[in-house]
Amino acid sequence: MNREKSIVALLEQAKKDLPIIEEQYKNALQQQHIPDSLKIAVKRFVGDIRSALDYIAHDVYDKYSGASKDERGVYFPIDPKPGMFVKNASKKFPNLDTSNPALFNYLVDLQPDKAPENKWLLDLNEVNNDSKHHDLTEQVKKESQRVTVTVQDTISMRDGVSMSWTPANVKFGKGVSIGGVPIDPVTQMPVPDSRAKVEKVTWVDFRFKDIDVSALNLMKTSVDGVEKILTDVKKLIN
Repeated sequence: MNREKSIVALLEQAKKDLPIIEEQYKNALQQQHIPDSLKIAVKRFVGDIRSALDYIAHDVYDKYSGASKDERGVYFPIDPKPGMFVKNASKKFPNLDTSNPALFNYLVDLQPDKAPENKWLLDLNEVNNDSKHHDLTEQVKKESQRVTVTVQDTISMRDGVSMSWTPANVKFGKGVSIGGVPIDPVTQMPVPDSRAKVEKVTWVDFRFKDIDVSALNLMKTSVDGVEKILTDVKKLIN
């Protein structure tokens, strides 16, 4: 693969940048919006990861479909609709299906409609979509709370029944109890009881506004995902 060094360099740089960006997110927790400097860092990050994918596509195209006259016309296939890649394959990667069927089928099976776990490909494509985002991609801070109630066993005096829930997703009615401790339907919390230990944890996340996807999770998943794709494609090409 002619562009392997460039792909690896982009991935290695992304791995170095990720903890720095994560620290910047932590520093921004008290703010009501994401500072532009952080938006720029994220935009560069997702742009570099997308470039790494496209470099892989260029190598595949050059090897099996002939050198591209228009470098802008070759992209890593990420098709939002089922069967779209197979339908357009002859235009995107001419001769690939006959020259290297295993690689062709790999790209088909990689599509999110075939492998839902690869939805990150669609999300990465979306945040890099220049036709929709002429400015820095807006991000929003999203908080969610997790409540854990542990009721102590009165005989062993050790923690007994334990239950966790997200208040935004659960609504308790009358008659609900945990380990014999009733839940107050008004407060949605256990009634005061020495046996019940209540723990509230607030999770803070920063999400891309338009697609409601965690920015940090997408960046982490994308680095690992592209690294795996590079390894797989290298094996199939060689």
